[in-house]
Amino acid sequence: MKILFIRSEPLIQPYEILTKAPGVYGVRFSGAGFRGCYVAFVNSDYADKAASFVKNEYFIVQPELAEVSMRL
Repeated sequence: MKILFIRSEPLIQPYEILTKAPGVYGVRFSGAGFRGCYVAFVNSDYADKAASFVKNEYFIVQPELAEVSMRL
């Protein structure tokens, strides 16, 4: 039996975080060929809160990426 996919935690974690963010109705991952992107349907009243939530939660699970992001 062949392995048809590889689960990559750094790519799964943002999806899981987005599904828990305030005001998010739905999330989709697209374009995995080049690491892909996430599209989230968010209530506009919660956009800032959702963005802040995702940033804070992702930095908790991927602290080494927080350092890189802060330098950009």
